Amino acid sequence: MPTILVVEREAGHNPSLASSLRGRSVAVVVENDFRSAIDNMAVHDPDLVVLDSASMRTSGVRMARQLIQSGDGVPLIRLAPAE
Repeated sequence: MPTILVVEREAGHNPSLASSLRGRSVAVVVENDFRSAIDNMAVHDPDLVVLDSASMRTSGVRMARQLIQSGDGVPLIRLAPAE
């Protein structure tokens, strides 16, 4: 089963991307903190990383670059806030 690492802020009152992905024949791992995502990348060994920078109120460009560098070729999708 493929694993998706979702990096998003804690859902709170907002809909969570991770909850939308669950139950769709993929394993979903959530990190609510960018640093934890970097530190645990090797542990989770994801097939795809989804960075929900919109939920973090940042463009996420620097975060995406660091995730790509630590991901050993793992594809990354960055969801950016609307401008």
